[in-house]
Amino acid sequence: MNIAFLRSAFADSSCLDLSSEELMLRKIKSIHENNTELYEKGRLLMLQVLRRQVSLFFEKNSKESLPEEATTCIIEHLMSVPVVSKVARNLGLDDMVIASAYPCSDLVLFKAFCALVQTIAQQRGAKCVELFVSHFIFTQLIELDLFKIWAPADPTLLLNDWLQHNNRAPAEFRLLYNSSALENPVPVISIALFSDGLFLSSGQGRSLDDAKKDAAVNGLRSFYRSWEFEKPISETLKVTDVND
Repeated sequence: MNIAFLRSAFADSSCLDLSSEELMLRKIKSIHENNTELYEKGRLLMLQVLRRQVSLFFEKNSKESLPEEATTCIIEHLMSVPVVSKVARNLGLDDMVIASAYPCSDLVLFKAFCALVQTIAQQRGAKCVELFVSHFIFTQLIELDLFKIWAPADPTLLLNDWLQHNNRAPAEFRLLYNSSALENPVPVISIALFSDGLFLSSGQGRSLDDAKKDAAVNGLRSFYRSWEFEKPISETLKVTDVND
């Protein structure tokens, strides 16, 4: 890979504020470019790659397409400054970045990582970018609960959309248990959810609405294979699961 391109990727815009004396102390002759343009292009490229990988992975593994709002929440999580900067730091980018302050801030590392992605695209092509992003960014979903990242605003509506798409009857909620009838100081309501007479899921809450929402979320969990003990992706993830 061209060293000049790499140098540009790791040159934060703040490095232009360094004096000639500071550059000499860092054994840097001069800096004529920074990674601003590479960062902007790389960030957009990462968004495109991650959207494709997230959609492909869930279609392959749960046989269901994620709602747009879920895909957006996952991508926003993966593209957040804390997540990307942590990956960048683990890769040692903080020792390569040229910036006015050290240690580098999370935002500086985030920009450097995005700029590196664009550099890989220019020097090695789209396939290498796909592999790089899937190995280091997409895998940050390991050990995370999908429904901690994505909190559906109306899980019952999404559930009924899924049922209708699969030619099934709308969700039917049935009361299982209501502790308030027993004068319990902490009310707990349990709800079961059925479709076409078949049990789908159950949920609990302190109110009827909360219990229905919990049951609907658990129904979605079953469709997307994302129970609390089943994380979005496993440690045995294969590259082919997120790349054609």
